[in-house]
Amino acid sequence: MVVLDTELTDFQGRIIEIAVVAMDGTVLLETLVNPRGAVISPHAQRKHGITAAMLAGAPTMEQVWHRVDAVLRDKTVLAWNAPFDQARLSAEHQHVNPGTAEPAWLARPWQCAMRQHAAWAGIGNTTGSGLRNHKLDGQHRAAGDCRAVLNRLATMAGTAHLVSPAHERESTGLHAIRQVWPQVLDAVGARSRSCHAMLTSAEVDLVHERTVVLTHRAAPLARRLAIEPNITTIREALATVLAADWSVRVQLPAAAGHDLAAAEAASEPAPVDPGPEPYHDWINSNDGYQLESWIEINPYAICDKVRVRGESRNAAASAFWAVNHTARCVPEDTCRTILRLADEGDFKQASDIAEDRVLGG
Repeated sequence: MVVLDTELTDFQGRIIEIAVVAMDGTVLLETLVNPRGAVISPHAQRKHGITAAMLAGAPTMEQVWHRVDAVLRDKTVLAWNAPFDQARLSAEHQHVNPGTAEPAWLARPWQCAMRQHAAWAGIGNTTGSGLRNHKLDGQHRAAGDCRAVLNRLATMAGTAHLVSPAHERESTGLHAIRQVWPQVLDAVGARSRSCHAMLTSAEVDLVHERTVVLTHRAAPLARRLAIEPNITTIREALATVLAADWSVRVQLPAAAGHDLAAAEAASEPAPVDPGPEPYHDWINSNDGYQLESWIEINPYAICDKVRVRGESRNAAASAFWAVNHTARCVPEDTCRTILRLADEGDFKQASDIAEDRVLGG
């Protein structure tokens, strides 16, 4: 079995990078691919960072195909979103070998790590019709994403003992909780996006007698994270991952100092219970994922209320989802318009507005 990942010119575009990695982490194939004039969309380029200049001297898929075939021949292929990557390889096969039958490794079903992980996490999707798929926390480069798949598989295999009664003592330690914390974050995200956004910048500081103590260096967000609805959400997520009841306590920072926390404290109103989620979780749809991606590229352009919260765009993108847009933004604000349109299912207009703000801001 091998792990495969690709990077594209656009969501349904040409392959511009491909990597195949063995289960022991050995890189069997890693190469950029010249798409022969196909344009890389700005959205895709911001994700993976691959530019037309980087592809100028790269081999074409016609030149690479024999290497791909040699590496994958007689192999079982595993990919994070297997149907997606398999469809893109199938399209490339038609470019290279039009009218010919697909090789056996491409014709037979691939194994999907994303669906395996969804079954392991066991979190329902927002429609109630199945299990929630999760994003892969990779580097948006082919080989890096292959390694991220291997890491996720290792976590899935390595945490089985944490829910076993024979190893209950091991499951109560600080190290063990930190090991499964990514799964806890996923379980929180399935319940509350705003709680998830705040929790991503918190740390597990102490574990004692089934109590998890969290710290957050930003005092306003720490106080907001400590309100009862958020504590309940985190407790439910811990129970989902570890199959046991836990208590949760959020420890406020001793002093805000003159850093980011001080800036937040000066600019934010007193934290209040944000009430029901003002928008839906769109992780299960490609349109929703694209909209989230536009917001992540430049969150300041969508909502300037996150500007003081993050030292980087990544931090500000996380902070974006912690903003209660219903309470803190006026009805005319772009962020509220975008989220309202998304809640109504009009992702095209929502993404068009977000794209216009990001590229034109």
